[in-house]
Amino acid sequence: MAMTADLLIFKKAYQLTQEILQTTKLFPKSQRFLMASRLEETSIQILEHIVCANEVKEKLFFLSKASRLLERLRILIRLSKDTCYIDFTRYERLCRAADEIGRMLGGWIKYSSGKKNREDLS
Repeated sequence: MAMTADLLIFKKAYQLTQEILQTTKLFPKSQRFLMASRLEETSIQILEHIVCANEVKEKLFFLSKASRLLERLRILIRLSKDTCYIDFTRYERLCRAADEIGRMLGGWIKYSSGKKNREDLS
């Protein structure tokens, strides 16, 4: 098992979380509690689920939760753009990062599902 900090998906999710934390500082004061805190909390939960998935044998539970949280994060990012809390350039950067993490999560889920199926046949 690789150290969590060495996993590329963890590094990418960590960078995205840092970017979100920087972005939410720019939100209007009226939205810092609602939108900003939801964006921050969701991105941190994704990190936590990646860490948990790396530490346990049965990874699918945590990977599936991380995938659902990533979808929620995408919606919050889009809503932030549509309400003009973030500009289009930052929106694109966040979306590209989220898409890359989504592809990595999908690959990890697919690998873990296949591994589980192979173990069931044994």
